[in-house]
Amino acid sequence: MKRFIWLGCLILALAVIGCTTEEELDASYLWERVETQVEVQRAGGLVVTETLTIRFRGGPFTTVFRDLPSQHLDSILEIRVSEGGQAYTLVARRLTREPGTFAVYEEDRRQRVRWVFPPTSDTARTFVLRYYVDGAVARCEEWDEARWDVVFSERESPVVDAVGRIHLPTPVSVDQFAVALLQGQGVVEQQPGSAVIYAQDVPPASAVTVAVRLPKGVVGGMMPRWQAREIRRAEIEQRIRPLTTLISAVIAGLLALVLPVLLWLWWRGHRDPRLAKKPRRMLDRPPDGLGPAMAGHLVGQPLARVLVALLLDLAERGHLSLSAQKKGRDTAVTVRRASGPARDIAPFEQETLQLLFGEGAEIELRSRVGEMHRQIRRLGGRYERELIDRGYLSDDGLANRNQAQAIGVFLSISGVAVGVATAALSARYGWMPLAVGAVLLLMGLAWLLVSTRISGVTAFGAAARARWRSFGAYLLRLMPGSAPDGHFSDFLRYAAGIADTQRLVRAYASSDDMIPRWYQAAKGRLRDAHTEMSAFLQAMLAAASTKASAVKNPGDTG
Repeated sequence: MKRFIWLGCLILALAVIGCTTEEELDASYLWERVETQVEVQRAGGLVVTETLTIRFRGGPFTTVFRDLPSQHLDSILEIRVSEGGQAYTLVARRLTREPGTFAVYEEDRRQRVRWVFPPTSDTARTFVLRYYVDGAVARCEEWDEARWDVVFSERESPVVDAVGRIHLPTPVSVDQFAVALLQGQGVVEQQPGSAVIYAQDVPPASAVTVAVRLPKGVVGGMMPRWQAREIRRAEIEQRIRPLTTLISAVIAGLLALVLPVLLWLWWRGHRDPRLAKKPRRMLDRPPDGLGPAMAGHLVGQPLARVLVALLLDLAERGHLSLSAQKKGRDTAVTVRRASGPARDIAPFEQETLQLLFGEGAEIELRSRVGEMHRQIRRLGGRYERELIDRGYLSDDGLANRNQAQAIGVFLSISGVAVGVATAALSARYGWMPLAVGAVLLLMGLAWLLVSTRISGVTAFGAAARARWRSFGAYLLRLMPGSAPDGHFSDFLRYAAGIADTQRLVRAYASSDDMIPRWYQAAKGRLRDAHTEMSAFLQAMLAAASTKASAVKNPGDTG
């Protein structure tokens, strides 16, 4: 309680929030002098008189507005504006344009004072703003304290000279009250019952803040309503905080126990089928009639790899021809469609070719991959549908994956939302409520991780995937001298989808296999052009990866 009261005593609502002219964007002005006089009343109120001298440059200027403090005070009353001893007239119209008038209204949750004066250019005017602040002196157990800004901070120009004068209701001796400069630079002079603060050349957006500690008995009256509310709020928070901590700990503990159990139970009932046995040895031939692209998609390769495998497969089947041409530092891969009717092409292959070629017959691969990227969801869904129709994937399995993703996203968003909300309230209720958000976020990430381990395969598809991975391992382990002759062109399309084309080229670098007939840039034996073939395949994968390499297949399991 004492700590809270001490913090409350350090806050005063006489902060001068803003005083500027509405024409400041069209010209400039300078604060020649800001003089603030504060008269502390016995009842705890303050009579504040601000004498503001502004030198205008350019113009003409006609209005000034001032936002009065709104926090840590009960109310501001009896607002008056004058100039040269002539009082301005209070009017109801907030946008009054009549010289010698002023208006008081609410703006941005603050009390704004706006006054109008005759058009002024290249001269100085001195205005006096006077008002009464009710409930601005905080009551503490051993002393009372008031704080205010001699110079307000919301300014775009400096203050040349500033003076703050404080007058206590009784001539208290200098050793009975204390004056501290809390912000800014200046000189403080104390006299019995009063204090003067001097400051010069105050930079823009800087405040000069002074706090005065008064002995008990100098100021009477009741505790300000704002301070009483804060004390009551602090007392309530002190009572609620242990309960909040306990409830948060219980909820976080229950979630930490229940959610992993639910995740485990869900995983046991919805995970991919487990193989009764895996292939005992690596397969040295494609295990079934699934094409390289579909095989790559089944084992979870990125779209770029699947696309390259599809193009090499179509080229091997005589539907495409490929070539490469050096363009500066890059290598352009050109793909041409064969003339004549296209037979033995599956619908998903035809759809992919339509995305690449459109109505043309020749493309530069890099220029069309962007369209593939924009159509990736539809194209990935088309590949999935092909695997579903062939029995490798199931709609129920893919629904399980989507369900895990949805749960993961929901828990992650909930965790972040709870974390943000509790972090904002941590000063009142402690950090324990953050544990609830942390548990939700971690479990959301766990569900998302689980979703990546679900590919939607059937038992038949899981067995086929294991065989294809076995064949891929065989291709990766081929070494120079052990690679079977006459299989480079056939193995190459599969290596693009499930293994590594560069390693396959190195394995056949010294063989007598011929350059594939679909490669138009070179002919002859592979041993004489393996370097060029390796560069071509690398350029082809790079072209296909330009916009799609970071995008995984929807059924990717890593």
